[in-house]
Amino acid sequence: MVPAYNPVHGRPCLPRYPAGGGKKGGLETDSDRSIIPVTMNEARRLFNRVCSPIRHGIHHVLAWSLWRRRSQARARISHYRRRGHPEASLQY
Repeated sequence: MVPAYNPVHGRPCLPRYPAGGGKKGGLETDSDRSIIPVTMNEARRLFNRVCSPIRHGIHHVLAWSLWRRRSQARARISHYRRRGHPEASLQY
């Protein structure tokens, strides 16, 4: 059996972003923060949907992608807000 408490982390505690690596001095709009970047899986799916025999219009495929990334961004912000992070906004 595994003990209930294991003092060893499964991975090193490294910061997600380098120190001082945010945008400085630039204007950032709400639309910049309300969407996550396209992932490799998303790019693969978009390519397959546009080139597949079951045709969907490119407008439909891109609209779906935009909806999905906005939805994921909202979920990420909500996740951090629920856990009490003071500034729960996306930084890309």
